Amino acid sequence: MFTDKRGICGVCGSHNLEYGNTDFHDEGAVWNWTCKDCDSQGSQIYIWTYLGHDANGTETCRMSFVSNKVTYTGRT
Repeated sequence: MFTDKRGICGVCGSHNLEYGNTDFHDEGAVWNWTCKDCDSQGSQIYIWTYLGHDANGTETCRMSFVSNKVTYTGRT
């Protein structure tokens, strides 16, 4: 299984993912995907990483990849 690699199906290893809805929350975001090769489904999980303040005093953050979880195993 390829469960902890960003942009790769956690079941068959394909890069042929179709991304669906994105759920943003205070800690980060979840990008849901469906593999177009094996029909499996999963989520890529990201967290916000605080970088500090810019010259205008605005907080600066970036998304950091945490994990790739399979939620449904399609045809294998």
